[in-house]
Amino acid sequence: MVLAGSEARIGVLIAGVESEEEAREILEDVGILVNDTVTARGKVIIININKELTTLGDPVRVETDNGTYILAYKDVDCPLMNTINSPIQGVVHGTRLALASQICLKLCGETEARLGDYIVRARQEAGDLVHACLFNPTTGEWREGTVHADDLNDIKSILGIGEGLAVELANLLRRLVSPFRQVQCLKWLVGNEEYCLESLTIREVNNGQVELWLERERRGGLERVFLARLPADVRIIHDEFLGQEFYTVYINDRLIIVSSDINDFANALKNRGFIIERLDREVQLAIEALAKRMKGYLMPGITDDGIVDPYGELDLNDYGVEGLVKAYEWVVKYYPEENRVRALANIALLIAKIVSPIVRKHNKTFVDFVVWNYGRGGEGKTTLVEYVLTPLLGVGGINEYVVIKGPVKRDTQFRNLVSLHRLPLILDEQDLKSLRENAGMIIATAVGMGTIGIHASKYGLGIGARFVNMRGVIVNTNVTFPAFLHEAISNTSDVALARRVLVINWSHESVDPTAFDDLPVVKPIMGAVNNVFRKYKSELMSSSDLIDLAVKIMVALAREYARADNERVVIEDYVKALENVRSEYEVEKPQLLEDDAEEFRNASYEFARKLGIQVRSWMDVVDALLNNSPQSGVELHGARYADETTAIQERVLKLLGVGPNEDFLTSPRVPSSIARALSEGRVKVYVRANALGVVPGGWRQWLGKTGTPYRGRRYYVLDLDEFLRVFVEGDEASREASGSNGELNEAS
Repeated sequence: MVLAGSEARIGVLIAGVESEEEAREILEDVGILVNDTVTARGKVIIININKELTTLGDPVRVETDNGTYILAYKDVDCPLMNTINSPIQGVVHGTRLALASQICLKLCGETEARLGDYIVRARQEAGDLVHACLFNPTTGEWREGTVHADDLNDIKSILGIGEGLAVELANLLRRLVSPFRQVQCLKWLVGNEEYCLESLTIREVNNGQVELWLERERRGGLERVFLARLPADVRIIHDEFLGQEFYTVYINDRLIIVSSDINDFANALKNRGFIIERLDREVQLAIEALAKRMKGYLMPGITDDGIVDPYGELDLNDYGVEGLVKAYEWVVKYYPEENRVRALANIALLIAKIVSPIVRKHNKTFVDFVVWNYGRGGEGKTTLVEYVLTPLLGVGGINEYVVIKGPVKRDTQFRNLVSLHRLPLILDEQDLKSLRENAGMIIATAVGMGTIGIHASKYGLGIGARFVNMRGVIVNTNVTFPAFLHEAISNTSDVALARRVLVINWSHESVDPTAFDDLPVVKPIMGAVNNVFRKYKSELMSSSDLIDLAVKIMVALAREYARADNERVVIEDYVKALENVRSEYEVEKPQLLEDDAEEFRNASYEFARKLGIQVRSWMDVVDALLNNSPQSGVELHGARYADETTAIQERVLKLLGVGPNEDFLTSPRVPSSIARALSEGRVKVYVRANALGVVPGGWRQWLGKTGTPYRGRRYYVLDLDEFLRVFVEGDEASREASGSNGELNEAS
């Protein structure tokens, strides 16, 4: 390296001079004697000199592997700044000459383009004046000057170039000094892939936005067509947990839009106030070109390596089981005994739901129950959320994605963000209206990975492709789970959903009012969970269901952190609470797993018994329903067409085993109410919404039928044979299971 003040043979490059004589004069003016050969390459002069470098003042030092070259300069033509402190490393464009000239080029403008053999840069001056620099790195040719960009004669004379090159340069200069930056060329000049005839350009505007324009070269000049106003920060992120790519928008580093489909992404942009004139190929190409591609995690939560927090919003400090102990002491002190167990179980289940998404991902048989906390109100469910569960998660500013009171906002993007999150989701204060709104999300989390196509349009999960949703959900509600199934769900299997729901029925007792004068200070559990997950991962991943996972996490926390006797007792009581909830669930599960037909049949038998009817077979039950229509809500009506009536009559007789030559009016196989209905042509059964307390309210499908308005109410309309099959086939199944002769004894 050559340092200032040393004696050496050095190369001095002077840009922006007309001749060797001018170069010599410049050097002599600063006291440098030129005593060696001068080489001219266009307007770039290289002179070998032997002189102390101190006479140059503060030179710009350009370092290469083969030596150090000093760049002298003439202020007017190439105003290189003499305040550059660090050297420029390496070779630009392949030659030392180009390396030195690159410094001059940078002063001509930030945007660089190629024009044939030239490197071109330019900067806007006053009016239509443009200062342009052309450099040929192969020959060392340098051309520089200030020109009127639209005056070909001016360009030719000042830069000393021919007509053809001047025309191409004029078009290039307009682009280089324009506030519009090319993001993609759509059409190149035939035979010249360095000259773009049609391109997508963007112009930066305020508030982190850019305008997208389509530019075309026309005979009359440049034509621009506005296409869109888009966010400047678009990212295409490959979420490493979900294994999917998502189009995203960040504002102030906060994720506000996410979609796996570019069409839905564009719609979300428009909903956020961005402008898209029409979503065509050009806009899609621009979004792809604008976007920064990266890998990572869209949302905080569990991964194979532990808990990630991409936005620094979680408290991942390891406080051990301190938060669990404080929560336990407060719950035991202020919750009534029956609900104390339910509260402790909820705490343990919430902790399990921190880990459950990764277990679901790898263990396909794992059941991540939706925790359904049912109570009439005032039992302390919301209190537990506010003062225990939320602090345990340490969620801070992202609480809106973790605890949602009432219906989830209809905004599709908010629903997407909620669905993509992997921390537990607590749906608090859910009445029937809220549950109807949130049904799609509840189903999504219950049914599992890769199944969200259902309810997408109705409930706004908003991503046009299959959407993976693996959040653990806790529901606090005053609606029983069967009522939710009846009122809020359609087009899905009640039984399939019921198998994935853990119902916890709270006793209607209130929290001690003095609890609110002694609120607990609960430290987050995330750091401790992160530690035990990493240490006991294989054991946790083999869990059969959420309760099993919760027990294993509690045992692991005890092993790692429970040093004092009271801490071990606390963990043991959490485990006992989980076992208690499991026992209650096993008792109630058969009722939850009843399908529509079984539930209606059982309710019908109960209805008949309450009327004091001796139930000997299903026929007595059917007679009870049809002979007491005002109370049962089951009515008989005629079909619209005669041939439909005949077809239904034939199917009924076949179902009941009545032969073609047998009189159904006197057949022992036909209930009297059915014989009468057949003779009168009343072969349509109208089942009123909410009948017997088990029929839905008319807003979801029941027995494959949709609720139909009739005389100001809603009914489910079945053919008579469909209605009878509920009882005939159910009776046969019952006989097969019990081995009876077909007669049912009245319950004693």
